[in-house]
Amino acid sequence: MIKGSDRYSVFLVGLLVAVSLMYLGFPQAVSAFKALDGVAVAKTLGDRDRQDPEELRKLVEVSADALAWGRDPLYARNLSRSYLALAGHADPAARSALLTATLDASVAELKERPLNARAWWRIAIMREAIDRRPSAQSALYLWHSVRVQPNALSLMSLRLRAITDNWFRFSPQQRRDVIPQFAMVWKR
Repeated sequence: MIKGSDRYSVFLVGLLVAVSLMYLGFPQAVSAFKALDGVAVAKTLGDRDRQDPEELRKLVEVSADALAWGRDPLYARNLSRSYLALAGHADPAARSALLTATLDASVAELKERPLNARAWWRIAIMREAIDRRPSAQSALYLWHSVRVQPNALSLMSLRLRAITDNWFRFSPQQRRDVIPQFAMVWKR
């Protein structure tokens, strides 16, 4: 049984813990509630036939709002993918700005998950699209994608084109390390 002044100590410690948890959890809760509107649209990002530009703009707005409150890499990924999908619907003048926004959102995703090979690959592709040709920087990002997850089966076929485009930008050691990517795809 807790008696006397110990009750106040327990109450104060409990209150301090509750306030601390609310302080730490509030931004995450707000960002989760802000992101709820975009969940249905985010599920359709892989299906090009069902992408409505207005819904994509709504997802951009919702994801940017959620990302402002909390640094969840899922919101950054949704933002990056929705910018990329919008770039497919945009005119050439707006396309460059959307590709740069895609690049920025992928960088935000990588700040939270630096071992995400798909985000590294997305940055490599965006850098190549912005520069309108393969560059040393896109090769470096592609190399990071291969290095952090060399056996990512879902990325194998996507990486091959970028690897062949950037082949001469890789060092001899990097080329030797990339060759198994071709062998794995050949075996599949």
